[in-house]
Amino acid sequence: MYVEKSICDFDNKLVIRHETLKKIRHRVEIIRQVFHSPTVYCRALVEVVRRRRFSLQYSSVSVIFSRLKFKFCELVEFSKLHFTWFCRFVARLRTFSTSASVSSDVKTLYNYYYCYYWAAS
Repeated sequence: MYVEKSICDFDNKLVIRHETLKKIRHRVEIIRQVFHSPTVYCRALVEVVRRRRFSLQYSSVSVIFSRLKFKFCELVEFSKLHFTWFCRFVARLRTFSTSASVSSDVKTLYNYYYCYYWAAS
């Protein structure tokens, strides 16, 4: 009976000490977080600055790309217009030209086209 009572007392002491250690561990964790909070704050601040800088650079690059896209679309429309004028010029040249040398010479055709295009516009 004495052994059982001593074992029971020892178990109760272990449970109480275990609860006390859990409370101490929790308090140490809070102290550790307080100790590391300035470091975490500085890292977060650096990350905010880095993301803001990236955002500004990204927005400036996106504006440049949108302008380039607009210019590219203008060039595509301009080249379509040139191609249309060139096709009209070649069609008229074929109807009015009787010599095969004029229609086969690409440089001459190209020069005639520019003279015709700029005179028409």
